[in-house]
Amino acid sequence: MRLIKTPFGFASTAAEVAAGVDLTGRRAVVTGGASGIGVETARALAGAGAEVTLAVRDAAAGERTVKDITATTHRRPSQRATACEPTSTGIAS
Repeated sequence: MRLIKTPFGFASTAAEVAAGVDLTGRRAVVTGGASGIGVETARALAGAGAEVTLAVRDAAAGERTVKDITATTHRRPSQRATACEPTSTGIAS
């Protein structure tokens, strides 16, 4: 087994890791996207151009997060975040 070395460590942020990465045309699903590390992961992915879907337990919190991410990343409508509850997709938590 070979050790993979990166310039990132425990203090690295999602934005730092995604810097310089173009995710235009890619889709990402972020579970737990309405709080904590899920929000910052979704923000970094959207900021890099991905179309992000937030899988959240609380749709209202998800919608607030979507508005925040859209406002802070300034992405075009095709590069947006949307929220859905796992039960609406047939996925039970």
